[in-house]
Order: sequence, then structure tokens, then C-alpha cells
Amino acid sequence: GPMARRALDSAFVSDHLDGVSVDALRVKRYKPQRRCIIEYDLRSTRGDEAFTAIGKVRAKGADERTFRLLEALRGNGFDERADDGFSVPQPLTLIPDAGMWLQRKIAGAPAAAAYAASWLMVSMGAGPPQAILRR
Repeated sequence: GPMARRALDSAFVSDHLDGVSVDALRVKRYKPQRRCIIEYDLRSTRGDEAFTAIGKVRAKGADERTFRLLEALRGNGFDERADDGFSVPQPLTLIPDAGMWLQRKIAGAPAAAAYAASWLMVSMGAGPPQAILRR
């Protein structure tokens, strides 16, 4: 659809990133009319940093809730400085016109992010961790 086409347009995505441009992109997963995962190789416009980001496109629109959850988790200590090693990816930006949000790609087990998310949800009164992780 039109959202996925925008997400595959390097110039369009670069225009939505502050001080960063897209060098290359790869479609990692595609479910027609549902969602698409795109990996972006990014470089700072100063040229002093290169990194990879993951773009998550949804046909029904950008998942702002998960984006905000990652921001909250990182703000509550689930970042690279975490003593226990549990961190979640850094959310980079929401691009509503592409139905997408981007996060910095990090090495590590996806379970750490699930644990961190369940911890925050429990602290907000959402129920026992086991139930949350099965959702």
C-alpha cells in the first residue's frame, strides 16, 4: 500500500530523521495488507556515526502505543546503562504518513524486552507477568 511505499522511499524516511540519512534498506518481513519490517542502514549527516534501525510498518497505522512504551521503559532505566543488562531498543521516531515507527537495532535476546515490558505493565496494575507475556 501507499504507507509501505513511503517506508521504502529512502529520501522520504531520511526527511523524517533529524541529522541522519538512509544509506540502504532491506525488507526483512512482509505480510501483505498487514505489516512490514524494514531494516535501515543509517548514517549521521556529520558522518561520525553509522547504525542500523528497524522500521515497523502497519497497514492500520503506526503503533504509537508501543513506541511510547519503549520511551517509558528507557526512561525508567531499561537502557544500555541498566545494571542487570535488561534494556529495550531506543525508539527513534514515529512517521505516521508511512504507518511506521523506527527503533535502533540492538543485539541481545528479545526476552529482555518482553520482561521489561511486563515489569512496567505489572507496575501499572495490568496483572501478573505470566499473563502479560502470553498476550
